[in-house]
Amino acid sequence: MAAAWTIATVLAAAKEHLDKNDFSSARREAELLLARALRLSRVDLYTQYDRPLSDDERGSFKTLLKARLERQPLQYIIGNQAFRYLELHVEPGVFIPRPETELLVERIIDAVRAKPGPLAVLELGMGSGAVCLSLAKELPDVHVWAVDISLKALTVTEGNAATHGLLDKVTLCQGDMFSALPAGSGLTFDVVAANPPYVPTMDIDGLEPEVRDHEPLEALDGGPTGVRFYETIAKQAPGYLRPGGLVAFEVGEGQAGAVSALLEGAGFSHIEIHKDYNDIERIVIGRCLN
Repeated sequence: MAAAWTIATVLAAAKEHLDKNDFSSARREAELLLARALRLSRVDLYTQYDRPLSDDERGSFKTLLKARLERQPLQYIIGNQAFRYLELHVEPGVFIPRPETELLVERIIDAVRAKPGPLAVLELGMGSGAVCLSLAKELPDVHVWAVDISLKALTVTEGNAATHGLLDKVTLCQGDMFSALPAGSGLTFDVVAANPPYVPTMDIDGLEPEVRDHEPLEALDGGPTGVRFYETIAKQAPGYLRPGGLVAFEVGEGQAGAVSALLEGAGFSHIEIHKDYNDIERIVIGRCLN
């Protein structure tokens, strides 16, 4: 009689499959996929290490593992991504939050920490809500407006806001950047934040298949040089910023100088560039003193 497939043996077999296909975090991914299939936590896997799996459970796991071996993003398969203090739901059609974007939130919080409230923040391009909801959660006296051209992004962010009890601290709008704000509202902000598409068009085909083939192109393509959206935002932002307000950008590798020049050309001063944990110039901040 064949030995039963237990959590332990299934994890080992899945890790082997992922290793053979050059997944760099094979053990972690196997655990996350199996935890999703069994509706358990990763800790639960080890407290039930010798539990046999039913045929249905093995079938559910095989479906998830097959999707990952086809290079579908892990986050889309398991349906979530951790970001700072939040667990965010993500799904196909919405950009997956990256760890380096946590630095954008950190630098914004540092910049406004001593500023008396109430604060008003605008995020251009909300995705799954990683930046806008983190700021809403971590800043005590703030209201965050967030816009995105994608209805899917708005729907996912709204769900994440509800999950974390933040609906009363955010206003979500669908539309193209500043034009998404209510006409004639006269809204002004202490911070305009953006992590816009910044991959140069010619580089899209060279991205990893998880990104190139599955994440929304409109969240990736930054035009011929990758800085198209920064130029638009830099030109328009002064009309929406309060005196002393700031623009805070995440930028692609090698783009910090060009984006800084765009801000200077639009009248911003006190330009700051901050490196991420891989020593890449990742965050650009400029202040509007008018």
